[in-house]
Amino acid sequence: MRVYISGISGTGMGPLALMAKEAGFKVVGSDLGRGAIYDELLNAGIEMQIGPQDGKFLQKKLEEGVDWFVYTSALPEDHVELKTAREAGLKVSKRDELTAFLVEKLGLKMVAVAGTHGKTTTTSMIVWAALKLRVPVAYIVGTTLGFAASGVYHKDAKYFIYEADEYDRNFLKFCPWLSVITCATYDHPDIYPTVDDYQAAFRQFKEQSEQVITEGVGLEKFRLAGKARRIDAGLAAAALKVMEPKIDENKLVQVLNEFPGVG
Repeated sequence: MRVYISGISGTGMGPLALMAKEAGFKVVGSDLGRGAIYDELLNAGIEMQIGPQDGKFLQKKLEEGVDWFVYTSALPEDHVELKTAREAGLKVSKRDELTAFLVEKLGLKMVAVAGTHGKTTTTSMIVWAALKLRVPVAYIVGTTLGFAASGVYHKDAKYFIYEADEYDRNFLKFCPWLSVITCATYDHPDIYPTVDDYQAAFRQFKEQSEQVITEGVGLEKFRLAGKARRIDAGLAAAALKVMEPKIDENKLVQVLNEFPGVG
């Protein structure tokens, strides 16, 4: 499978590109500037064109072969690359469809973390603990991580840890094996006109999930600075206990108390 990603070096698309590359896909892409994931993509050997997206680089890649054009939500409908891809008859989608395809193709159980606040940290904490406790996982986190890449596929992974963003209703494209919901206060009025509309999306997300966690392990177990971070750690611990019931809880708490933070 040959995938072209437009907007490849940002925190939304870059981790997906990294995971797809590790899963055996041929990945190339373009971006207006060097986003937060640029260096990781470069180190992974992913070919990119940085600068004006005038369609020339995409045309060159079309000659070499492209099966799927994936684009960021920031791309306007009249964007040159998007129009070129459609005119070429490529499969065209936003990132959620490729993510769902990877999960199904690779036979992974999705552990999705959603919420207005705290989802990046909670997702990163689950990844951190899984790596430290030697639980093989694939994951996509919408930030840079000081302790690992922002997107990874491991051939022995059973689980796919995913930061499920509610923007553009992205998270409603999935039916997770396990969902962790941090909170749902109103945000993104450009997508959700009212508070009720926003909360209805989260209710739908819960209904689409096989299992849901909204409360974590007790805060008194954690010594992280700030109540919000301790809440995130509690949710992360609860998720790991569902994923791997035999994990020693004391060891899990110890590992989460050593969480180094995110980019």
